[in-house]
Formats: sequence, C-alpha cells, structure tokens
Amino acid sequence: WDRLTEFFKEPYASDIPGYFDGSYFMNAINNLLPQSLDELLQEKFISDYKGNGETELKDAIQENSLLNFTPSAPVLLIHGDADMTVPFSNTASALDFYRSNGKTNVDSLMVIGDHVGAAGAAIIGAMLWFESLEN
Repeated sequence: WDRLTEFFKEPYASDIPGYFDGSYFMNAINNLLPQSLDELLQEKFISDYKGNGETELKDAIQENSLLNFTPSAPVLLIHGDADMTVPFSNTASALDFYRSNGKTNVDSLMVIGDHVGAAGAAIIGAMLWFESLEN
C-alpha cells in the first residue's frame, strides 16, 4: 500500500523497511520499536481504524483471519503467558471459535515468556505435541 507514513510516526515510518531486509532477528526489530502503539502509530490512523475508516485494511485483516477456516487436522495454539505483542484474547477467541464449530482436535498450550522469550518453550511444546500425534 506504500502508506507507511500514514500508519507510523517518524522515525519509524522511514526506518521500518530496513528492519525487514533479512539482516535483523525479530527480537532486534522489537527492541528498535516502541512498546506502546501510541508512540508507534499516527493518531489519525488509530482514530480512523477505531472509527469507520481504514476499511481496506480492516478487510485485509478479516480476509487473513484464522477464523475464516475450520481446520481438519489437529491444531495446537501456543501462547506466551507474558506476551504483550499478541494478546492472549486472540488465542482464546480462536479456541472458542473452533470448539463452537465442533472441532475437538484444537487445543492450546500456555508457555512461560513474552513474545520472543517464549519461543524456546513453544518449540519444545510443539515438538512434544507432534511426537504425541505419532503415537
């Protein structure tokens, strides 16, 4: 959409493209960005998004939602207990949605850590879960 300056405040709007050139790990990118969305995002963008604006973005988010399909294979949703990047409500909503649609092959696992710090435990949890599927 080439609208970074409409979404992000400076210097982030100018800097963000360089963060995703493959030379930064995710935790390095997280450390370069503010923790508060109010510091990162333009006030007008936030206002438009919360209101009736930004319909193209809202449509794209809806189109890419994990709630637009019902899995036929087993699914494990893994979440860090201190994750401030992705709210736990996302995991809870997805789990509720799948179960309300009769999916009993969807489960969740809470691991210790924030969005980056939980990665190791999440990988181990996923490996153990995959092994359990083999048995």
